[in-house]
Amino acid sequence: MKKSLISICVFAAVSMLAGCVSPNMSGSSYNMGEARRSMEIRMATVESVRAVKLESHDQTVGAMTGAAAGGIIGAGMGGGRGNKLATLGGVVAGGVLGAVAEKNLNSQEALEIVVKTDDGRMFAVVQGKDEYAFAPGERVRLIGPNNNLRVSK
Repeated sequence: MKKSLISICVFAAVSMLAGCVSPNMSGSSYNMGEARRSMEIRMATVESVRAVKLESHDQTVGAMTGAAAGGIIGAGMGGGRGNKLATLGGVVAGGVLGAVAEKNLNSQEALEIVVKTDDGRMFAVVQGKDEYAFAPGERVRLIGPNNNLRVSK
């Protein structure tokens, strides 16, 4: 019975954390709302490129899922006062592990691409890495409005 409960808890925790995976933020990725919409395109020259990391600072779902699973697993151990300590330890350890797991699932490698448009304006665009490699001096397209630009070849 205990093994079944533990298995169910682990499966539930993994399933919930799978929903925490961050969306693809590359220049080649579009969301459904962007399909069949016109977007402004400007030509620009790459000034610099550097590797950065996109991270989520909210690990609430992971922490809560881990705490719940850890508490249930801990509750299945020991008896009396030991059971309460095991439950509390499971909640704390599960919460920490869940938050770390969510943070790792939601981070992705990215690029900060600084470009200069033909009219002299400068933009820094951060987007997830994709199949394109950008180099200083290269001509690229800036696609979209100023508050949601992507860089493309």
